[in-house]
Amino acid sequence: MRVMEKRLIAVLAVAIIVVASGLIFSLIENMQVSSNENQELKTVKEAVQNQLSLNKHHKKKKKTATTQTTTQEETTQQITTESTQATTQEATQSTQEETTQVPQNDENASNIMNGDDGYLLPDADVTYLNREDLEKMSTEEIRYAIDEIYARHGLKFKDLQEKEFFEKKKWYIAMTDDQNAITLNEYETANKAALEEILGQREAK
Repeated sequence: MRVMEKRLIAVLAVAIIVVASGLIFSLIENMQVSSNENQELKTVKEAVQNQLSLNKHHKKKKKTATTQTTTQEETTQQITTESTQATTQEATQSTQEETTQVPQNDENASNIMNGDDGYLLPDADVTYLNREDLEKMSTEEIRYAIDEIYARHGLKFKDLQEKEFFEKKKWYIAMTDDQNAITLNEYETANKAALEEILGQREAK
């Protein structure tokens, strides 16, 4: 009877050891799995953090590039605006320089016409004259101004008064009787046309 009890106890002990060993092994395995899962979670977490950091850096870099582009566009626009303003100012100044006023004082104009030197319209061959100023001239002055344009090129005048006006001028040199042989430049042509148009309007009234 005792032998049987001893065998039973031995079998139970072995069974307990086997069960305990299985439990211990399972526990160790679970711990390893848990450790691996934690490691994987840690790796995933680090990857996510790295990706977020890269995205943040990329956004910051993109924002910086956008800011730089905007600044360059603003600078270019400012330069373009300044250039346009400068061009407008130059054009205005050029127009003002090219549009020369004619004498407004009747006495001064008369002195020039009857004097031995000087021009009634000194810039008629180098610039376009102001139409409004031309219209303020007397009819006699307009006729003289047209003759003066041709006198610059040495036209010989047949009218006695015209001859008296220009033959006493120091700058006048009579060279040709043919008015058609004289070639006027663009300024003289335009100014002569304006004067003749004003004269024609007055004579038509």
